[in-house]
Amino acid sequence: MFALHYFNRRFSGHIAEYGLGRIDLVEALGDLCSREQIDEAVARCGALIEEGIRTGYGPWDTDADMAHLRAAHPGFSDRSLGDALDWGHYYGR
Repeated sequence: MFALHYFNRRFSGHIAEYGLGRIDLVEALGDLCSREQIDEAVARCGALIEEGIRTGYGPWDTDADMAHLRAAHPGFSDRSLGDALDWGHYYGR
């Protein structure tokens, strides 16, 4: 779920650059999850992305930042946490 939502937020708005549009999460995952589960997951993913961006603006201490995100957003993989933090580093450079 995180990878799809992350893609939609970070890359799908640049259709001319990447040639890709948004992924319809209900169409992609509706046979696996209810609409309510998808909405809840999108909210959790969005909160992680927002906090990752805010955290990435600060001084770079990847170990401490990852530990903070792990504690604040349990259940996400290190890859997802790192992607959210990386987006903040991208904006903050």
